[in-house]
Amino acid sequence: MENKLKKKELYIFIGIMALILLVAVIGSFYNTDIYYEEEDNTQVLTNDIQVKNISELEDSDFSIHYIDVGQADSFLVVSNGHALLIDAGNNKDGKTVVNYIKNLGIKTLDYAIGTHPHSDHIGGLDTVIKKLTVKDVLMPNIQTSTMTFTEILDAMQDKGVPLTIPKVGDTFYFGDASFTVLSIENDVEEYNLASIVVKVNYKNNSYIFCADAETENEAKMLKSGLDLKSDIIKIGHHGSYSSSSKKFIEAVNPKAAIITLGADNDYGYPHRETIKTLNDLKIPYFRTDINGSIVVTSDGTNNTIYLSKGE
Repeated sequence: MENKLKKKELYIFIGIMALILLVAVIGSFYNTDIYYEEEDNTQVLTNDIQVKNISELEDSDFSIHYIDVGQADSFLVVSNGHALLIDAGNNKDGKTVVNYIKNLGIKTLDYAIGTHPHSDHIGGLDTVIKKLTVKDVLMPNIQTSTMTFTEILDAMQDKGVPLTIPKVGDTFYFGDASFTVLSIENDVEEYNLASIVVKVNYKNNSYIFCADAETENEAKMLKSGLDLKSDIIKIGHHGSYSSSSKKFIEAVNPKAAIITLGADNDYGYPHRETIKTLNDLKIPYFRTDINGSIVVTSDGTNNTIYLSKGE
């Protein structure tokens, strides 16, 4: 009787262990896109980048504003009063972006880039065009029938704003800064692949904005011969595993990275693969879902990162 009980207990133990192993295996398949909250971001910043609270923000001839528009993109680059806007969030974010820009005393944009036709990038662009003076709009050569895209074209026509379809290698100037197009695809069915990727240059500093460019775009940039090295990278596609290949991040060799995304988003961004790449390469990163709007200023050599939250 005692031996039978021992065998029964052994079978129960084996069954429990098998169940635990099965759950772990299943979990490994279904959690590949989930960001591990325990991942470490306590990397040491280099001497020429400081991190401060936004309350300490000082006037600067050059600044980049990574505007918190939730699960979307919008960036304002200001150089000696001249301004470049890269994307304008979703449709509902247009007013937020316009107010942010006006609060800085800016009424004119030298350039506004709609990186690709997804609404979380160009949704608010029509409002920007209507409410501010925009000298030139840059977009890839892609026609869509969405209301969002149509509203942008209508706003441009009403205000007489020209459309420029840039090419890889084209450089544009504003204030004491410039930006060079590193990637653009026209007439593609996958809109992320159309993403206009730009590198902003200011004196000895540079900053790359990857829109929703995929690893396919990154591979072409690596082969282009263009200088990708930048102080700060805006991570592609909100931290998706479909962007930010290790070779590409190594080529950019940034001192810090910024990920734009919404809190508790439905996509599991940022994906753990991206976070692992940044941690493996010891690149400190900041997130708009945690840190709010982020401002970077430069004196031409040194950068300061200002966080609205979490510093």
